[in-house]
Amino acid sequence: MAVSTPQQLKHNDDDAGEVGRRCTCPCVCGARKIRYKPPYSLTPELAMALEDPLTSFIQEHAMPERKWNMYLEFQGCIQEALDYAFDQWKSLKAKVLLDGSVLRGTALDDSDIDLVVRTEYLVPRSVKSAAHQIITAGLQAKYGIGNVRSTEKRKSAEFVVETINAKDVDDQDDATVETVVLHADVLFDNAKVGKPLTDIQQTFPEEGIKVVQMMKLFQRKAGSLPPLKGYVIEALVQHVLECGQPSEPDKAPNPTPKESVAQAFYMVGLCVRVV
Repeated sequence: MAVSTPQQLKHNDDDAGEVGRRCTCPCVCGARKIRYKPPYSLTPELAMALEDPLTSFIQEHAMPERKWNMYLEFQGCIQEALDYAFDQWKSLKAKVLLDGSVLRGTALDDSDIDLVVRTEYLVPRSVKSAAHQIITAGLQAKYGIGNVRSTEKRKSAEFVVETINAKDVDDQDDATVETVVLHADVLFDNAKVGKPLTDIQQTFPEEGIKVVQMMKLFQRKAGSLPPLKGYVIEALVQHVLECGQPSEPDKAPNPTPKESVAQAFYMVGLCVRVV
């Protein structure tokens, strides 16, 4: 793979320091005033050649809209079950909020969802366990008793349902039905185990969404990479977008991570190798 050679790199410590001080990425390298030295980067020709194939590959593995809608229905069923439970207990209602990669747009076709149950009071373990049982009953009523599994963990509970998805086609004889497995991890924000969560991160830089998805896919396909959590990949991508300055050869400037998915993916890959 063609990259800029070390001889082509132009370092300017003052400029690098300014980049660090303006940084707003999760690593807070700007607050620590770490000087950022540009890594190797893709040439304009190579970045352009890789851009369309990478984008097409990502789109093939992104979560389809029909599955997204199935997850929203899944979330709504859990909300209805909790509404019923808290009405019976004559308590203030809890709000089921979407979190994680599905919310931020970085989910893949096999991603699960993270749901946060927000309450204005501490939820004892016994109440939380009872709520999990009511959620299970609500899901069984909708999806069938044999199609629902639940596992209670220390801080959360995992709910798995199997449902069917009929693909729309013009000819009814060609209609196909597929079984879809949906996973949801449900966490009570103010439960007595663990600290309350910080504000839910609802947005992710638009130019970084495809990069995060590509890193997840690459990690899945390449067995030699370390198994990084999704939030770690998102932090690395945001770091490269905010702090990453590509090398500057004598010829045409290399595209920045914000300008090219291929460039950002390559530079994040370098960070993973260092980590």
